[in-house]
Amino acid sequence: MKKIWWGVLSVLLLSVVCQWGWAQDTSKFNLAVGTGIALPIGEFADVYNLGFHIGGTFDVKVAKNILLFGDLRYSSFSAGTEGWGFPSNATIKGGTFMPFSIFAGAKYIFLPPPSKINVYGCAGIGLCMLSTSDLTAHYIIHTTWYTADVTSTTQFKSETDFALLFGGGAVYQLSPKLGLYGEIRYVSIFSEGESTQFIPIILGVLIRL
Repeated sequence: MKKIWWGVLSVLLLSVVCQWGWAQDTSKFNLAVGTGIALPIGEFADVYNLGFHIGGTFDVKVAKNILLFGDLRYSSFSAGTEGWGFPSNATIKGGTFMPFSIFAGAKYIFLPPPSKINVYGCAGIGLCMLSTSDLTAHYIIHTTWYTADVTSTTQFKSETDFALLFGGGAVYQLSPKLGLYGEIRYVSIFSEGESTQFIPIILGVLIRL
């Protein structure tokens, strides 16, 4: 019987200590690293496939519900086989679109600690350095008089453009210093005469410093 009471007391004590730890967490900085997919949308989706996305974010707490953040993001999109103006029998190689982004912005925490699930919204502005590998298309043209084997290579210039982001996510706190998070963003890059839009969806780890 004594063992049972000691077990119950231990559980209660552990619970009190854990809750005290959550309440006493005074971390002002967060470091988050995550990876996932990037979904192209709009006209961008006509010529590019689902992409890869990775990034890191540094947060600074300025109020109970407000964080300022800066982050670095990298995405990679492979070229699709349609939308380039080549014949339907064309084989496409290369043309990988690779935006590297630097963003700064703010997050509003709707459910801040000590809640174990912290839901937030975010918005920011940044610069995207865009590069695209050479795209090579190979196809055969058949006519009544001849057959031509054609190889066409398109080169793209690198550029740097402004971008906006809007999004939100949630952090599940494993401990006062460690959490798992999921985030979805809408990113719009303002290129010359057009905009490139995609939606990164990432999962990662957040560390309170």
